[in-house]
Amino acid sequence: MLPLRELALDSHAYRQQPSMPRPQYSHLDNEGVKGLVDSICQRMRSEMMPLKLSLCGATALKQEAVSALLRLPMLTAIDTGGCIKLTPMDRMRLVAKVKAGQGMLDSKNGSG
Repeated sequence: MLPLRELALDSHAYRQQPSMPRPQYSHLDNEGVKGLVDSICQRMRSEMMPLKLSLCGATALKQEAVSALLRLPMLTAIDTGGCIKLTPMDRMRLVAKVKAGQGMLDSKNGSG
């Protein structure tokens, strides 16, 4: 099985017109993120690999999705553009997770 390093689950509509509000439509919800995280954690059980994740335009994501994302073993980049229901605190928690992942990657590569 090939290693999972980057995953983009962006909304095609968001990528076409990011400034258009779409609060009533989301291609990904909190339960979908929880299932995704469970699958990634199971797949990465043996080795921690850097992961870049993009969830642009997922307008239904809330704190529950962030809590699930924080369970990822290593997250080195995340794009949550258009995730309008995420609070500033949710975003700060994700930034801290990414910073920790980048630090782990640096120490793993011997440059930190």
